[in-house]
Amino acid sequence: MAESNGSRIPCITKIGNMMPSATSQKCTYTGMQMDFPNKATRRRLHRQVQYRHITGSLQYLILTRPDLAHAVNMLSQSMHDPAPEHSILLTKILRYFKTTSNYGIPISKSNLRMRAFSDVDWAGDPSTRKSTSGFCTFLGNTLVSWSVKKQSTIARSSTESEYRALAAATANTIWLKHLLTDFSIHHDQPIELFYDNISASTIVNNWVLENGRKSWISGPESDL
Repeated sequence: MAESNGSRIPCITKIGNMMPSATSQKCTYTGMQMDFPNKATRRRLHRQVQYRHITGSLQYLILTRPDLAHAVNMLSQSMHDPAPEHSILLTKILRYFKTTSNYGIPISKSNLRMRAFSDVDWAGDPSTRKSTSGFCTFLGNTLVSWSVKKQSTIARSSTESEYRALAAATANTIWLKHLLTDFSIHHDQPIELFYDNISASTIVNNWVLENGRKSWISGPESDL
């Protein structure tokens, strides 16, 4: 998410004012690797109102900063009972933002070919062991849609979680295709969907196996 020669959607520039103590010093933090605390071992945070205020404000920032979406969403899940470790992680996000405040979503002139990418973090939540689905869609070289969402139930295999993520990415791609059709932008060729699970690929390309696993994406548990 660096600057490009084309136009760029600007991000919110006043986030640093929300927590002066976290951003007043010179920041050299460049990574976003974060270890979230376990519910069974964490302590209680005393300044919960400030934590909720800052975390809630960051929800608006991720509209133009998808690189922060996963970290902010993980912190948002603990807004009802944050721990001191969550406050430390929140400070890391603010310092990372300050060093990358010129980042945004590049918009460059290119073709209008649609591509989608899907991936999943299988059983990545240490508390619930639920998987997190993620996908993004490009129109040419421009990112136009993305999503990171925790799956509603526990997947018993990485193939099951990948298949659910593919279903969500496919549904979003079909919706975008219909939306672009309303603007007279037609896609007559098949839209490419990239993923990295061989077992899920085997199921998608085998109608017999796919029909036997429709229960993964049926009913209220669709993750779409």
